Amino acid sequence: MLLSLTNSRSLLTPSDTDYWPMTGIITDEPTLTFLIGGLGAGKTELALNLAVSIAETHGAGVSRLLDLDIVNPFFRVRKVADEVGRLGVNVVMPCERARAGDLPSLPPEVWGALANRNEWVTCDVGGGEVGLRVLGRLREAAENRPMRVLFVINPFRPGYTSLAGIEKNFFFLQDYSALSVTHLVANPHLVGETTPELFQRGLEMIQEFAVRVSVPVAFAMATPELISALDGPISIEMQAIRRFWRTPWRFGLEQEE
Repeated sequence: MLLSLTNSRSLLTPSDTDYWPMTGIITDEPTLTFLIGGLGAGKTELALNLAVSIAETHGAGVSRLLDLDIVNPFFRVRKVADEVGRLGVNVVMPCERARAGDLPSLPPEVWGALANRNEWVTCDVGGGEVGLRVLGRLREAAENRPMRVLFVINPFRPGYTSLAGIEKNFFFLQDYSALSVTHLVANPHLVGETTPELFQRGLEMIQEFAVRVSVPVAFAMATPELISALDGPISIEMQAIRRFWRTPWRFGLEQEE
């Protein structure tokens, strides 16, 4: 059962830059959300923000985050599991033996989470075809409950810097996952080198791609600082995100100095 996203904010001005929970994309009904996309697209960052916001909106204990990323050893959910756990999120991860490597083993709790219709479940899936292999084993269970599939795009990552590249990877990963993408998520950035002009340029490319494939852009994600620097209103849903790490070797919620 595929769900639509309803946006509570259709237009964001630069003055609206304080962090707020991602209420515009959180459903009232417990929903299963898959995040797929290329390596480095921003899936894990979004998964963390979405799961925490669900806990903030619906209460601790009903937001479950599944770490299905068997690809990227630096940006796995398991690296910040304790912190998001304190924020009310139940994190399901591979066992200790599998955490040290890239074994595609899934704990029994994954199947239990998919079957529990009283929880909102966010699935962080590894980038590329290797990371999507686990979805073939989950598809049947996932289809038995309300579901949405978000494809996260950073048009400044290798393989995604042109419309042709985005389209090629989009259809390849969608077909490989055996899931139908319901929405796109725009995440155009170059980390600390991101400028408002670069963000706008990347966003326009993603919007053009959305028209080409007839899949809507649910929202664009950016830091509050970047949103405040944008010139004028942005005619798309914007979601301010909190960074859970600045670099692969420095994990944890950012703290003010």
